[in-house]
Amino acid sequence: MDRKKRILSLLVTLAITLACVPAIPTVAPLSTRPAGFVETMVAGTAAAAAKSTQRASSPTPWTNATLLPTHTPGPALSPTATIIFKIPTIKVSSGGGTDGSGGSGGSGGGSSGPPPEMACRISNITPWPGSHMKPNKDFVATWSVSNRGTAGWDENSVDYKYILGAKLHKQPIYDLPFSVPPGATVYLSVAMHSPSAPGVYSSVWAMHASETLFCRLEMKIIVP
Repeated sequence: MDRKKRILSLLVTLAITLACVPAIPTVAPLSTRPAGFVETMVAGTAAAAAKSTQRASSPTPWTNATLLPTHTPGPALSPTATIIFKIPTIKVSSGGGTDGSGGSGGSGGGSSGPPPEMACRISNITPWPGSHMKPNKDFVATWSVSNRGTAGWDENSVDYKYILGAKLHKQPIYDLPFSVPPGATVYLSVAMHSPSAPGVYSSVWAMHASETLFCRLEMKIIVP
């Protein structure tokens, strides 16, 4: 009898103890993964990592880059030969303008000026430059020339002759009519003939001593 009481007392105590212990939470059962799940996850992770690495290593295009001009060399130029034509120049050492109109001064001398001993001055021209002349007409061109130099013009060594332009003359060279000392004046005449065709004709003459031309003499006529 006592033994039953003790067993009953233990059961009651055990029941009270269990009632006082907190309830143990229920653990949800683990989900079951399909076969090959782990390998698929590893492969996907590796592919994603490879794409990320490729994007990181690829250069990002620079949309604001400024294009610099490029120079394209052209074809090489071959050297071109230069041809120089030498035209003989006739120098007239001096010439004088005429008195009066400055326009006739153009019949004067060279740009470098005459040597002092050969200076001259043209005071009058007949016919006057630019005069109208009938076709096929004989006439005489005359220049009034003064010796403004320091030396005389010897009639035996100084003459005057045709240089260039229209060939209106009947002979190309004349002697001085007499020796001309400094300060004196001489009249130099040339027999000429006007052309038959209309136009403006200019004939240039000069005084000549040894190898020097000086005192330019020009005749210009107009044939209407």
